[in-house]
Amino acid sequence: IGLDYKISSKTDAYTNFSQNYSPVNFGDIVLIQPNMKVNLDLKDVKGYNFDIGYRGQYKSLVSFDFSAFYLLYRNRIGTLLQVDGNTDIYQYKTNISDSRSMGTESYADINLLHLLKNHRYSPNKLAVFGSLAYTDAVYINPKNDPTRKKFEGKQVEYAAPWIYRFGIDYIFKKLSGSLQYSYTSAEFSDATNATSSTDGSVGLIPKYNTVDFTTSYRFGEWMISISANNLTDTKYFTRRTTGFPGPGIIPSEGRSFYLTLQLKL
Repeated sequence: IGLDYKISSKTDAYTNFSQNYSPVNFGDIVLIQPNMKVNLDLKDVKGYNFDIGYRGQYKSLVSFDFSAFYLLYRNRIGTLLQVDGNTDIYQYKTNISDSRSMGTESYADINLLHLLKNHRYSPNKLAVFGSLAYTDAVYINPKNDPTRKKFEGKQVEYAAPWIYRFGIDYIFKKLSGSLQYSYTSAEFSDATNATSSTDGSVGLIPKYNTVDFTTSYRFGEWMISISANNLTDTKYFTRRTTGFPGPGIIPSEGRSFYLTLQLKL
């Protein structure tokens, strides 16, 4: 269900509600390594998502979109570290508990070139932009199960509280491009919020930031583009794994460059 209300010719308020359903699938029950077990009574995931926001433009200077959201997961599936009768540690996949995520997302860009009187209606562009996302995602409702009570209030895995990006966009006749800075705060890789483990399969994922750059030039039917990802060659990782090529962290790519030549027929 979605509603949209036009406040002015260039701005509108909106809201959406969606019911969610995700059945247990093959990826949830497959064993990817010997020291892993799966709950034979896995339940389907259900829930809903609600958001409300305000978006639009102010003259030809500013574009924006501000919103807030609430997401409910029932029977969220996750992986836990357990110890068997022989004191061997193994990964156990099960319905950990319910979880809820709520927060805000915002985006805005300002065309600085249009602040100049002689360039107010120019097709060229020199804009600064920024986006900010805050997420508070925690486990709730252990359903009176003492074995799951310890997860209540724990941060949901792979749900960074803060993500923001800032940068510059430009278009000058046939030349265009962007420079972007991105930041992601620290997050956990399992429901217990363990900061480390002996094999590195679970633990904290530290905060990181990257810088990306791309520029393109069009001449006739041709366009040449040059891109640089992770321009500062930041050493970071976003995932931990229990299977191949782990267990342990999976490092992200370092500095990389791309050259593209395009022909439009």
